[in-house]
Amino acid sequence: MSERRSSWVAFMLPFVLFFFGLYAFAGGEPEEQNRVDVRIEVRDAKGEMARVLLTLAQKGGKEVKTVGSNGYGLAFTSLLAGESYRVSQGKFKEFATIRVPLRAPNGYRVELQLPDERMGGKTASEGRGLVIFTYVDAQGRPKAGAELQCADGNGRVFRGITNARGIARVEVPLGAVYAFSVEGYPNFETHTFDAKPSLQTTEIRLEETAGNKRGLAQRSSRPPIATPSYSVYESAMQKSAPPMRNRRDSVTRAKQVVRQVVRQGQRVQYATPRRGVKPSPKVTKQVMNGVYLLRQALIEEEKENPKTMWSRMPVLSPLTRNSWDSVVLVVDVTCSMDPYVEEYLLWTTLARNERCLLGCVFFNDGDGRADSTKVLGAAGGVRHASPTLREMVDTLVKCVSYGCSGDAEENDVEALLYAQQQYPEAKSLVLIADNTSGVRDLEIADGILKPVHVLLCDGSSSPEPNADYVTIAYLTRGSVHLLSEDFQMGMHSDSGRLLRLGKWEYQYVKDRWKRKE
Repeated sequence: MSERRSSWVAFMLPFVLFFFGLYAFAGGEPEEQNRVDVRIEVRDAKGEMARVLLTLAQKGGKEVKTVGSNGYGLAFTSLLAGESYRVSQGKFKEFATIRVPLRAPNGYRVELQLPDERMGGKTASEGRGLVIFTYVDAQGRPKAGAELQCADGNGRVFRGITNARGIARVEVPLGAVYAFSVEGYPNFETHTFDAKPSLQTTEIRLEETAGNKRGLAQRSSRPPIATPSYSVYESAMQKSAPPMRNRRDSVTRAKQVVRQVVRQGQRVQYATPRRGVKPSPKVTKQVMNGVYLLRQALIEEEKENPKTMWSRMPVLSPLTRNSWDSVVLVVDVTCSMDPYVEEYLLWTTLARNERCLLGCVFFNDGDGRADSTKVLGAAGGVRHASPTLREMVDTLVKCVSYGCSGDAEENDVEALLYAQQQYPEAKSLVLIADNTSGVRDLEIADGILKPVHVLLCDGSSSPEPNADYVTIAYLTRGSVHLLSEDFQMGMHSDSGRLLRLGKWEYQYVKDRWKRKE
């Protein structure tokens, strides 16, 4: 028995070693399928960025992922290379498909547009069009049991039967012209479904005409629900593009708005370009024209009433009434700061400021990257420019082209530290900030060694200074400035843990100032 077992082992040993060698040659454990970083931009039916939850289900596989887009319509995930995923959102099941490429070293980019909420339950499956047919008699009563025929001209006919409410739903292939008929009313309507985009829907209504012996139908005067342009746009990012999530991770659009800045109703267009527009000489010229228009308008206003010059300008007003030497402008250029672009650019062009301004630093809180990927003190999206208008505008346009930041807090301190490093000769820093936003990196503010003069922008004429910016000004022995008020730190009541700025009081709690309730 022992000899037989030994001979059996000797016989099987070469086979075991052979398969073990194959296993080792293959690298041991089976290699996990490659994944691709995917950035998804989600827009609603009107084209605005949407905050939603998406379900991504692998076709023919087990993987199901739920991802959420932020307030600017951006979602990030990793999907299996070479696989397809059906996309669902709320009541819209499998309204799109994401096809992941086998290779995308710089990441993969997908744009999704959601169906209109009003179309809930009124969309066909992906790649097909939906016909919603309503049939009523001359008295407006629904006609049940009628067959709707949808003929495409190539011999194919798709049918549906009206229910008790006189409604029939028929799904048809896209890319054809359809003629609709019911008994007694041949070809009463036609509709073209284009080959793209997916999820097209049309509503048609047939009303019988009383006393019509020839049996012709009267088309409803009620227009059908307008079907938005649903689309799925997929493209591998260019090889020359920067790595995923670091550049161009937001293309949120901001409309060009108009505001009245001078007497007699003269209107000046905002200099800020549309979000998502590529930097170009044309865009730079547009911004510079906006600055020159504002400058001319204010010169005319000064002639009329010098005492009120720039009195409505929350950035220009404190900039012009304070004299600072060897300063660097540090400017928040997220979407909420668009209305103030012309003001600080105009100030830099004034002759008396040429010597006092060393440069300008713009920051957008991460170039639109996902909030979850932002690191304290290294969110990114910070750039500097020399004090020449041309270079500042070029840098500004590039910075704003990345869109809006994802959350309410901004990387102000990161930008201030960057300015301090780039311009060691600066005597102070002038921070132009959004009073309605917080500061995400206040914990590292003790690294700022230069006084910071904070200019707070807000929609109201006398806003309550944001406690985060009060803290920055206090720690650096700088100042806080509103439209018509200046608060120099150290010159106001500072009794231990109580700070009073005008009519506002702040308490010192855990290394920062908080508004006293």
